Amino acid sequence: MTIRAVEEAVEHVKTQLGKLPEGKRYPLNEWPTHYILVDPILEALGWRTHDYDDCEVEALMPDGQYQRKADYLLYNSKGRPVVVIEAKCLWDDLDNDSSVEQLAGYARELRQGVGVLTNGTEWHLYKLNRNIDFTGKRVVRVDVLDGVLREKAQVLHEWLDAGNWWESRRCHRCRYHRGVFGLLEN
Repeated sequence: MTIRAVEEAVEHVKTQLGKLPEGKRYPLNEWPTHYILVDPILEALGWRTHDYDDCEVEALMPDGQYQRKADYLLYNSKGRPVVVIEAKCLWDDLDNDSSVEQLAGYARELRQGVGVLTNGTEWHLYKLNRNIDFTGKRVVRVDVLDGVLREKAQVLHEWLDAGNWWESRRCHRCRYHRGVFGLLEN
């Protein structure tokens, strides 16, 4: 998909937020946050959120004796999960340790790709690797309501565009993502 499509999705999200009751931070629970804020951006990034080949919603993640569900699990062309997303309620604080630990728990199953923590307006992106300690390791923070729209759309596009994951048969080793991750590694 194009950066322009992502810009339009972000504008759509801003429009939807503008329709909420004025003067207060209207709390949306997780499902309206998914439907109104997260899905349009993922779809603009080329992920078919209603197609099981691309996206599994409420994906069961084995984690010890408890079954946990990741909000979104996005797959590459080989059916390998490459992006795990934990979507919180609108306005939830994404820097709290429990949210980060929840995402880290899901990410342990992937080991490669991208972990995303979002409340629909803020997107925290984590590079996944074999060391899944996320504390203080956020790589990119994107607040779609703040700053230059084009820059926000470009960052989301660089990290999460489905075409970048689907064009390569070896996704996590492809030149594109090695370059993105190599530039951002500490």
